[in-house]
Amino acid sequence: MPITPSHDQAREVAAARVAWLDLHEPGWRERVDPTRLDMRCGTWLPADPSRCGCIAAQLDDLGSYSHFVLANNSGLDPDPYGETEADHAWAVEHGLDLPAAHGFTDDTEAWAVLTAAWRQALGPADKEPATADHALGSPLEGVGFDV
Repeated sequence: MPITPSHDQAREVAAARVAWLDLHEPGWRERVDPTRLDMRCGTWLPADPSRCGCIAAQLDDLGSYSHFVLANNSGLDPDPYGETEADHAWAVEHGLDLPAAHGFTDDTEAWAVLTAAWRQALGPADKEPATADHALGSPLEGVGFDV
């Protein structure tokens, strides 16, 4: 039976992933437009004010969720054959996507919860998330949606 992530769990995941971005994507906050943030939208066209984009798409040079995930998960150039299950699992673990069986009965609600969590997490950079472990160079294990 799938576990339904709560609003609190979504906020915790986003906060931990802010710590990861702070470590791996310096200056990322200045590149994200929270007013146009929508975690459902995997493409980003900054010149088109009517278009929204997810965190990954807004941070990617090409404006692509998939390109960002593939480049950051492997550390190599993105796989030309597309996203794998491991890439999707990495994206879920980093608060960039929903688990395949996330437990919400309506995807619209699930995406809204994830988007709201990211908007809340986009607070000032000097507010360090409690789930960060800089000694490890990544957020603490176990903080994420169950997949």
